[in-house]
Amino acid sequence: MDSPIIFLVTGADHINDCNAVLKKERYIEYMIALHKIFYYSYPVIGVLSEVDHMHIEDRPPFESFPFKKLITISQHELDGYNKSIREGVSILRLLQDIQTIKDDTFIIKVSGRYVIMDDSFLTTVKGQIHHPHIAAVIRPVENNTGQFTFLYALRYGYMKKFYERYQYCTDDSISVEYRIVEFLKENNLFEHTIMVDTLGILTNINNEGIFRIF
Repeated sequence: MDSPIIFLVTGADHINDCNAVLKKERYIEYMIALHKIFYYSYPVIGVLSEVDHMHIEDRPPFESFPFKKLITISQHELDGYNKSIREGVSILRLLQDIQTIKDDTFIIKVSGRYVIMDDSFLTTVKGQIHHPHIAAVIRPVENNTGQFTFLYALRYGYMKKFYERYQYCTDDSISVEYRIVEFLKENNLFEHTIMVDTLGILTNINNEGIFRIF
């Protein structure tokens, strides 16, 4: 894919204690969020994990959109992992299935259920395309020890390297939000990271019905 920016979208079909109403709500959230992502003129790749093939009603509508590459992972394939690691393994499987992305391509990872409300984050990433020394664009948290992973950008070469390393992590006491910052610091990339104050994305974390713009 010969593009300076590629969106990588993640989603999950199955969640614990998901009733019919919640599943419909999640379907609507995915539909709105995906429409916004595909509004942009950049290629989109995606992974939908924990797919329940027995119950297809109101499944996240990934297959209704023109992904350049979309893979699905069946329910129970990732049993034994926590939510954070399940997503990481899913992303790595997607990246390993694509051989045509250049290492300096910016991958904008976005959680497929959260709606990008404005273009500020994308504008920041676009501004770094021709600055090869910039490795990442993130919104840091907790004194720069972690970052929000529902929307961030990382050069493809570094992203693949991180998730290849992360798949072997058996210690789930530290979430991916902190491990990515660890990775950036350990590889002397943190000083080559753009840190933003806002992401402009509407979230409904853990389906709690509390909508916040970060």
